[in-house]
Amino acid sequence: MALMNSCVNSTVKQMAPNPPNRIRIELIDSLGTVTFNKPDRYDTSITWVHHSDCGKPCDEQKYRFQSKNNPILKESGWGWFDDRKDSIDQFTISHSSYLPVQEDHIEKDSANHKIIKQQLLYTRQAMSSFDTLIKINNRMFSFFQFESADSVYRKEIIAITTFRGIEIKFVCEFRSTRNDSTTRSFMNNSISLIHSIVIGKSF
Repeated sequence: MALMNSCVNSTVKQMAPNPPNRIRIELIDSLGTVTFNKPDRYDTSITWVHHSDCGKPCDEQKYRFQSKNNPILKESGWGWFDDRKDSIDQFTISHSSYLPVQEDHIEKDSANHKIIKQQLLYTRQAMSSFDTLIKINNRMFSFFQFESADSVYRKEIIAITTFRGIEIKFVCEFRSTRNDSTTRSFMNNSISLIHSIVIGKSF
């Protein structure tokens, strides 16, 4: 079942609660499909275009899953502000809105990983980190794990791959002041989510 389609730029949907289930979303302009295991607590889905100051080549199409109990933020513009200091628990898929579809080049994975790592570490210098290249369902991903804990527990897992020449990013992000079971299990559960991802062609 496709939750989102290319003719909707910005929507907020309430999804009926159910056990963790496998869902498929359709990416815009028939780029492809993404199938993954959705955690039960992510009962709301949002899709929108994150516009940038430099126009469509810099715009990002985003698809987000989160709890309806948390504030909804749809980032937009070059300098957006996120004031959700301790109420983030979400999974976001994103890719460029500009889609010059090309062939994948596996030999570029290692070089791309090094560039992406430098970019991510620059904005996350205070967080402990781990990175590697991993194969998930016959597709190479750059995988990054970031974590810090002071007054707020911050956890983030980022997996990036290329499909038809387009970079697709998957981000599991969490912030909370509580060291409860959700906080402690977030990393392992997010890794399982990432490993469940299958990217395929549109029907």
